[in-house]
Amino acid sequence: MEENWYALFIATQVPVTVEQAFVALHKSKRTKKKRYVPNDTELFEMQELRDEGMSYEKIGSMYGVSAEAIRMRLRKFRKKREMRVGA
Repeated sequence: MEENWYALFIATQVPVTVEQAFVALHKSKRTKKKRYVPNDTELFEMQELRDEGMSYEKIGSMYGVSAEAIRMRLRKFRKKREMRVGA
């Protein structure tokens, strides 16, 4: 029911038919990628690999994400661990 309202809104704001609005609505849903969120075990494994000297690029290729994504996740993971230890 909710998507009916979305399609109606699209059709009223953009010069398209209601049918075209439904098509546009469904296309936008299919193009969204799901974001990979590692669990704590995977983060520990990633950190161990990094400690052993593996590059962010290699770790990223193992998990199917970019080197920058690995770097940022490990950075947040380290900060989170430091806060737990310090508390």
